[in-house]
Amino acid sequence: MQIEKITSENPEIHWRFLNCENKIVMDMGCSFWDSTWNEGWLSSSEYFVSKGASKLIGFDCAAHDIEKYHQLYGNEGKYYTFQLCVNADIQIEDLLEHYKPQVIKCDIEGAEIHFRNVTEEMMEGVDEIAIEYHNDPTRILCEHKMVEWRFTNHQLYQLGNEDINRVGVWHLWR
Repeated sequence: MQIEKITSENPEIHWRFLNCENKIVMDMGCSFWDSTWNEGWLSSSEYFVSKGASKLIGFDCAAHDIEKYHQLYGNEGKYYTFQLCVNADIQIEDLLEHYKPQVIKCDIEGAEIHFRNVTEEMMEGVDEIAIEYHNDPTRILCEHKMVEWRFTNHQLYQLGNEDINRVGVWHLWR
């Protein structure tokens, strides 16, 4: 498999491959971090809505980021955001069951490992998922889960010049 590169944290480059048009998108890790320090950048959630997401469900551990979403967009219309720090497998399972996303972007700084007990049935309605992993065990988990979840297409992305075993993005789609 050929590894492609992600050359920027700008969501227009970093998450460009996700097809959000007319889809319910779950943004796991919807921080304004990079857009705060880079004039003209959108947050990942804003980017997904600009690409046609019908509904955006976003969460982040940082309360100030969620407050900013509420100030800018409220929790009506296309945006629904809330504070959540993922620290247990059941949280991921509950999110999938409750919100039924079609597209998932997951960048939760190491908590991606909590996908380990997610079953094929729980992922049934998900057409596409991108998981940014932050260690080798999570990378390996993604490799095993893509088969279990029956994603027939996959692409591995290297972030800049980072060690691909330590950090990267798995993009899976049906």
